[in-house]
Amino acid sequence: MKRDPMNVLGSGLPGQALECFASTAGMEDSMSGGRLRIYVDEHPRPDDAEVVRAGLREHNRRQLPGQEWRNLAVYLRDAADTIRGGVLAEVGWGWLHISVLWVDEAVRGRGYGVELLAAAEAEARRAGCGRVFLDTFSFQARSFYERNGYEVFGVLEDFPPGHERYFLRKSLDGVGSLTKVQSI
Repeated sequence: MKRDPMNVLGSGLPGQALECFASTAGMEDSMSGGRLRIYVDEHPRPDDAEVVRAGLREHNRRQLPGQEWRNLAVYLRDAADTIRGGVLAEVGWGWLHISVLWVDEAVRGRGYGVELLAAAEAEARRAGCGRVFLDTFSFQARSFYERNGYEVFGVLEDFPPGHERYFLRKSLDGVGSLTKVQSI
């Protein structure tokens, strides 16, 4: 579906631009010979978002050939095979990046978070990773990660308002502290 560049205030439906910036002077596309336009889309289509992600991945592959990221998931399942917790992560460039660690409130406090984290770290070591990074909020699990050997290396203050976002990392190869804390 081709987007209408004249649709300055779209309907907000998926796949329609909400705003088209009027300033396109001098923005010629040498490949198509047409004008380039900037669109803001509050409801991006998954295939459009994938074009952007694929473009960045391709750039990264050219810079670091042979070094791919791969997804990693570790799940906590009950007897009925229902997921009660898990870790969603990626491994690549010698790092484990944990994007999500969650344990169902009904089974928290029983050590499952520690086991999930340890399983993800063990898999990362098998994949050749020597370090791990993640982020958490002040209302989430900073102390949990610190008890498990993570150190804060950055803080985004007042995000969300009244809270902080902490960026933490850990060495998986037994080497000590990676760096001192700094605000970003």
